[in-house]
Amino acid sequence: MLVAENLGHAFQATTVLSGVGVEVRAGEAVALVGPSGSGKTTLLYCLAGLLRPDRGKVSFQGKDIGAMGDAQRSELRQRSFGFVFQSAELVPELTLRENVSLPLELQKIRSGERSRRVGALLERLGLAEHAGKRPAKVSGGQAQRAAVARAVVHRPAVVFADEPTGALDRANGDVVVDVLWELAREQGTAIVMVTHDRGLASRADRTVELLDGRVVAEAP
Repeated sequence: MLVAENLGHAFQATTVLSGVGVEVRAGEAVALVGPSGSGKTTLLYCLAGLLRPDRGKVSFQGKDIGAMGDAQRSELRQRSFGFVFQSAELVPELTLRENVSLPLELQKIRSGERSRRVGALLERLGLAEHAGKRPAKVSGGQAQRAAVARAVVHRPAVVFADEPTGALDRANGDVVVDVLWELAREQGTAIVMVTHDRGLASRADRTVELLDGRVVAEAP
């Protein structure tokens, strides 16, 4: 479903990706692992169409993302991709309910369907009583659960997660990952996740290890 071929990228004189190839199948969870500076996040951003690689190609469902215009790539991300970052990155002026509803509003989903989907997710994630609060008024774990809800509410084909538990303690991190895994499995959503946590990576279907901008190992 998602294919990277011979990716190369550099920031100024520093090469961060060199000849990288990765495939992600529908519904598969892939963990990108490796030391800091190995190119994991750069690869994630290239796969998600947030960064154009200097060389190589990324295809989603057979279409070259790099050949798309900015508007096409933006629409692709809105409709087919979800994102979870290390910090929740919720819009601070909006409530949790409004933040989770954003992807559905961008797709012009009718208000009744939006309310149903958002309400069901917030209830399931234990956030119903906090739905009217802004991010600054809830805990980090609650905000990150809301970020997961926002990432999956529009039923994307792929969720990209960049160190989704990096800012949380172990207990809250486990809850967030459990929720992400469970919802993705139910919806047939693929996950591409950057993590330093080997325990978390071991829960993926496959790990892809990078070192100095190259893939050095893959393992189920």
